[in-house]
Amino acid sequence: MNAIDGIQASLPAAGGSALAAARPLQQAGQQFEALLISELLRMTHSGEESWLGSGEDSASSCAMGVAEESLAQVISSQGGFGLGSLVTKSLTAASHETPQ
Repeated sequence: MNAIDGIQASLPAAGGSALAAARPLQQAGQQFEALLISELLRMTHSGEESWLGSGEDSASSCAMGVAEESLAQVISSQGGFGLGSLVTKSLTAASHETPQ
């Protein structure tokens, strides 16, 4: 199963309505924005001492990574910086264009 088949399988059977198609595109926009926010958060502390003050170890690095991803998901789901909605609009416009 490729990625497109997985997306199509997760779509509700709504007869191709615009509402059914908009939800996966909205999720893609939010996930993209969350990824960017997570990278921004990661860059804010790179090269610094660990958040526990005792140097970097794998446990604190893992905990910080999980915290950054969770925070990024929450920020993105609440509207974030508006990048997710721009990506969604762009994907929606691209999906409605007809090939010539």
